[in-house]
Amino acid sequence: VRTMIEIQLLTGMRPGELVIMRPRDIDKSKPIWLYQPSSHKTEHHGLSREIFIGPKAQAILAPFLLRNAESFVFDPREAMLTHQRTRREQSKDPKVRASRKRFRIPRRIGCRYTRNSYHTAIYRACRLSEIPAWGPNRLRHNAATSLREQFGIEVARVILGHTSAAMT
Repeated sequence: VRTMIEIQLLTGMRPGELVIMRPRDIDKSKPIWLYQPSSHKTEHHGLSREIFIGPKAQAILAPFLLRNAESFVFDPREAMLTHQRTRREQSKDPKVRASRKRFRIPRRIGCRYTRNSYHTAIYRACRLSEIPAWGPNRLRHNAATSLREQFGIEVARVILGHTSAAMT
């Protein structure tokens, strides 16, 4: 989830675009990668959506792309296994370590995050960290503000995929 947050903040993509990302949807042939989601918010208007992935985001995302092109980049089952393995390794009680070795993924965990499960994961992390809760759309708004301050409204509009500067 941390990687998802970093990618969303760097690219300004919507949470729904992030959770459906697959390696096959990313064109890595140019210095700036181009991600074209299989579905997006404005497709029913006949509009295309292109998300630019720069060098910082590429460095973070690259290890997640070393998988089957059809699978989702962010798999909650992998995150759960990594979390359980870390907890087991950090535990000093041998009984706890032994019991955690037999951990199985519950059936309700799917092969990808949904917008709601991504939001819930952020909310839970906020609660555990004892900070005010926030949602993933805030990352898109932060990216928009940063882009506008650094490069102007027109660049922010293009990167965010808005049709007019008024929306941006």
